[in-house]
Amino acid sequence: MKLTRILNCVGLFTDNDSRLALFLSETTPFGYTREPTSVKNFLLGNNVTFHWIFSFGSMPHTYFEEMIFGETDNNDRIMDKYISLYPDLSEIKNPTVPYPLRKRLSVVSKKITATDISVKFQIQNANINDVSPKTYGCKVYFDYYDYRSGPVELAVSPSIVIWRNTYSVVRGGTVRLNCDADGLPLPYVTWMKGGTVLQNSTTNYQYHISNIASFQAGNYTCIATNIGGSVSHNIDVIVST
Repeated sequence: MKLTRILNCVGLFTDNDSRLALFLSETTPFGYTREPTSVKNFLLGNNVTFHWIFSFGSMPHTYFEEMIFGETDNNDRIMDKYISLYPDLSEIKNPTVPYPLRKRLSVVSKKITATDISVKFQIQNANINDVSPKTYGCKVYFDYYDYRSGPVELAVSPSIVIWRNTYSVVRGGTVRLNCDADGLPLPYVTWMKGGTVLQNSTTNYQYHISNIASFQAGNYTCIATNIGGSVSHNIDVIVST
């Protein structure tokens, strides 16, 4: 997010009982020029990197005070500070963060110039405790103000394991179609046939048909969806007389 501050300065001067009005207006663009996507997909056990770049615009780089990475309140407000980074690029981990998490936090890249600061924070060996509903963000203290970026959610993209691609059943019989879906957060599973939604569920991934008729033969689609994306698989049902 790019920010623009309008600095207006009005001064009154007295010289030989005459007044001179001085108006100074300056437009200064600055702010985040690189931010993580709102949802980051990852594989369990892998490292997750968050990259932020904050531009100083035409403002002096000495106005930069601190960059903070941490857990947010499901918006952009940091409620649990993880790591603080300072103008000399020194970094401090928050000692109140539980040790199992604190030891997995790191800064893998950091650079400050006269025009911006670029930092890559990392959560190592990411696990199920790091995903949604947790959210993450960054806060920069610059020229006595704070500028926020976030929230960022972590997700394991859905996957589907189908043990059977075809089911054969006698007319009037019963069939149970299975869609073994996995992901974090838990995927929302939809069953469809011919463009029609048959069933939505977050817990029951099985679609049950009893007293099946001939017209119910055909192609069924299982779709698993979470914040990390969606995946689908087709299953054929054959009804014999």
